[in-house]
Amino acid sequence: MDVVNAVIICNCLIAIACCWVAWKLWQVKQVLSLTTRVVTRWERQVFEAMATAPANVLSLHNQVQQWQLTYQQLAIHYHQLQQALALLGLLRAWWRSGWYPFQGNRR
Repeated sequence: MDVVNAVIICNCLIAIACCWVAWKLWQVKQVLSLTTRVVTRWERQVFEAMATAPANVLSLHNQVQQWQLTYQQLAIHYHQLQQALALLGLLRAWWRSGWYPFQGNRR
């Protein structure tokens, strides 16, 4: 009878250990399932963002080129305005000094 009791106790311990392993495997399955859902959702979002990326990059490239052209035109106008203001300043200084190049000196 002692051998039968030992076998029954060993079988019960093995059954409890197998139940514990099954429970742990079920927990791992739940974590992996959640992880799969999160990674799949992330992958879809990345795919959707990247699907429109080439068009967005091209659009931004065109905008940058347009801004560069506008900047170049504004730089030319700025330079012309600087020259005009410098000329007005020079004419004002000549006018205040009383020097009139085409009518002789009026002093």
